[in-house]
Amino acid sequence: MKQRIVSILLTLALCLSMLPATAFAAGTGTDTGKAIQLGTSGIAGYDSAAGYDYIYFGSWTAQDTYTTSGPIKWRVLDDQTNTGETGLFLLSDGLLGTGYYGGVYFDNTSPYSNTWQGSDAQAWCNTFASSNLDSRELAAILETTKSDVVFTSSTYSVPFAASENILNGDKVFFLSAEEAENSAYGFANDNARIANYGGSACAWWLRSPYAGYTDGAGAVYGYGYVDFITVNDDWAARPAFNLDLTSVLFTSAAAGGKIPAASSGGNQGGEAGDAIFEIGDYDGSEWKLTLLDNSRNFAVTEEAASGKPGDTITLNYTGATTGTNEYISVIIADSSGAQYYGRVAQPAEASGTAEVTIPAGLAAGTYTLYVFSEQYNGGEQDDTKLTDYASAFETVALTVSSDTTAPTLTPGSATRNSDTTATVKFTSSEAGTYYYAVVESGDTAPTIDTTGEGTSCISGEQTISLTSLSGAGAKDIYIVAKDAAGNVSQSLKIEIPAYTVVPKTYTLTVDLNGGSGSTIGDEYTAGEVVNIDAGSRSNYRFDRWTSSNGGSFADLSSASTTFTMPAVDTTITANWRYIGGGTTPSNPTKTPSQQAVDKIEDAKDGDTVEIALPAGQTTLDKEVFETLAGRDVTLEVSVPGGAVWTVHGTDIPENAALVDIGMGVSMGTSTIPVDLINAVTGEVGTVQLTLQHDGPFGFTMTLTAPVGAENAGLWANLYHYDEDAGRMAYRSSAVVGADGNASLPFDHAGQYALVLDDKSHELPFTDLEDGAWYLDAVGYAYRHDLMGGYGGTSLFGPDDGLLREQAAQVVWNLMGEGDGSRPAAPHADVAQGRWYSPAVNWAVDAKVMDGYDADTFGVGDALTREQFAAVVAKAAGADVSAADAASLDVFSDTEDVSGWAVQTMAWAVEAGVIEGVEGEDGSRSLDATRALTRAEMAAMMMNAVDKGALALPSKQNA
Repeated sequence: MKQRIVSILLTLALCLSMLPATAFAAGTGTDTGKAIQLGTSGIAGYDSAAGYDYIYFGSWTAQDTYTTSGPIKWRVLDDQTNTGETGLFLLSDGLLGTGYYGGVYFDNTSPYSNTWQGSDAQAWCNTFASSNLDSRELAAILETTKSDVVFTSSTYSVPFAASENILNGDKVFFLSAEEAENSAYGFANDNARIANYGGSACAWWLRSPYAGYTDGAGAVYGYGYVDFITVNDDWAARPAFNLDLTSVLFTSAAAGGKIPAASSGGNQGGEAGDAIFEIGDYDGSEWKLTLLDNSRNFAVTEEAASGKPGDTITLNYTGATTGTNEYISVIIADSSGAQYYGRVAQPAEASGTAEVTIPAGLAAGTYTLYVFSEQYNGGEQDDTKLTDYASAFETVALTVSSDTTAPTLTPGSATRNSDTTATVKFTSSEAGTYYYAVVESGDTAPTIDTTGEGTSCISGEQTISLTSLSGAGAKDIYIVAKDAAGNVSQSLKIEIPAYTVVPKTYTLTVDLNGGSGSTIGDEYTAGEVVNIDAGSRSNYRFDRWTSSNGGSFADLSSASTTFTMPAVDTTITANWRYIGGGTTPSNPTKTPSQQAVDKIEDAKDGDTVEIALPAGQTTLDKEVFETLAGRDVTLEVSVPGGAVWTVHGTDIPENAALVDIGMGVSMGTSTIPVDLINAVTGEVGTVQLTLQHDGPFGFTMTLTAPVGAENAGLWANLYHYDEDAGRMAYRSSAVVGADGNASLPFDHAGQYALVLDDKSHELPFTDLEDGAWYLDAVGYAYRHDLMGGYGGTSLFGPDDGLLREQAAQVVWNLMGEGDGSRPAAPHADVAQGRWYSPAVNWAVDAKVMDGYDADTFGVGDALTREQFAAVVAKAAGADVSAADAASLDVFSDTEDVSGWAVQTMAWAVEAGVIEGVEGEDGSRSLDATRALTRAEMAAMMMNAVDKGALALPSKQNA
């Protein structure tokens, strides 16, 4: 009888029809008072004065008429998780279930148990989550692991047992008895725990095991007190979970937060819900979330924008999600939070442009423009209370100005330099960006687009260098400037004159050699006929005219004749024959060396002595250089073929071991092996030259060598062929002048190559040691655009470890796979759009490199020597199984090679790709598992090409 009475009382307490549940007011928090707030700043846990904040999350699907389908309302119990960590602790506001009492059993299978893990109650929570929450909502819920301690209820002193890890990775769960009586959660008394099931207050399950016997579990009765119920009774559920704040982009008022007031059409001419509007104030307590959707890869090109209120900003985007309810949305925020929101476009394609009009009421200042791809589920009136989803924010620095004054442009000069080039100058009254267009003289003024990048300008004079004019006729250039506020100037027109071709002139130097004639040097055009007259010379008879660099004489044996100017600077010399009388002649009977000595002795400080050596007499005696040594005199020696040697007396060291020097220069020889030439050749080609002398000069001379006017502006890079070492050694570089000559220093004779390229081969790096073993390899990698320094610095980092993505980039460079068309690598750590992503995409797709697993490529990890040997072998398409492992026996650390890499390392050694590391005792090691350095990478790539394992792209082999 007693048991029956208890059962009756239990039923009455568990479900009290028509007893209303308690309602609470809004909670407090770090609240900006706006209807849209970044993150969850406007949401707080329970406050004894203000009550609760509420969040709508998920959508309940009712199974019968006892509950109603729709968005689920949750109380925010705390602004941290129930384990004290970062998050929000949420509890459903109402009770959920099916049937008259709720239809949820704690455990309905005999033998009955009150253990939460594996219970029917836990299963109900899991099914609830998967059936009533979107997968993206479920991803925003934290997994919770928690142990419950012994607890005794405040009413009737019901004991509940401790449970180690009662929650173990659970996402949705029931409250514990202790949590249900936690006043910090708002449960200060029984009345605070009462909740409705449908229209009536009813009992709801807790997760805590009753300590009295194993078939009893905690519950909140209909009157709100905490007690226990037999586990195979069916009652209602009141689920709870912990929200991951990192998944919340922003919050908005549950109804109407994302549309402006009904009277506002926005400032972009769209419907109310599709315009940017100022976010209104909100003192309510009900919110909905906009969650981060990690599957979206939305990106915006622009990083900064500026303008005035009412101006339109165009944003270029990629990765937008298209379809129903899909928008490009923006939030404009200042230091205090979000101020404006709007859905500015419904994209039809994944890539395109969106226009954002700066709101008319936005004050001048600096803002952050958040741009994102948003799935808006609020309906026409934003009253569905359903969760919205969006991509990660793309941030654009927005500068708003109240400046309405446009720059003033003032014309300057316009100078025509050639039929394709001109220099134009103008002045702008403001800094900003200028744009221009060039038309034929007299044509209609063009419309100039100012939405692109343009050219930055300062306040003051600007210079425009035009390089691609069409035709030599006169042109008009129209220029406009836009300041930082977006104000555009009036168009400025400047006339560019037509180009008048000015013939190129060359210097003619006349050496009368003692003659009395009046002819002097001057500038002449190629083909111009010049009257020349050597006059006479006492005791000499005129012999003939000679030229150092081409041209022709009408009668070279006549002292008075004409000379036709060549297309190069040249010196013509009057030669005389001694016929007796007077003193001993000084020139015709003396050797070139004696003539040079005479001229040097007669020269004054600062003079230049010129000597032209005829064919067959191209050796200067050491006495010439002994006489010149220490003097402030420059000696210029012209040799057959157009080359000129220059040496200054002060450049000859005191007590130098001087010798006779053969000054002859043979241009266009082909004595250097082709493979060595190919290893250093540039964009244009190579000119070989051989010096007549054998051995060192004892000092440094400058050789000015003709390499062709067509090569003007290119770099002439000098390499010496070391025949004994079988290698090319870089010496120096010089720009080819407009006359086609390049001037380079020499200190010894031999075989040389002038490599013509569009860049200097001098290494720009400041961290390379003089004489280091790796200099040739680093130079090779730099010349062939395989490797450069660290971005924006002059550092190569020869001893730095090579990263896996860097290795992919270098091999990609060498293989000439630069079109970037390969599919994206599947690995999660390979971010697309980074400097390395095209190379890694290629390496993975071409099976040159693998990741650690399906998800990890290893970006940022160092690459070992044996791993890189495998990369080279794959790139070469080598069959490493044919290699002889015994080839590794000569190395001291063969046993350290990883098992998988033995055949690969054997192939690399046999192919000459790896030569090993020499120790202080002369032994060699493989260091197979050590991180590969950047210098070693350069050496291995050079070896791979030199030994034929890999080949440079055809452009680099030109």
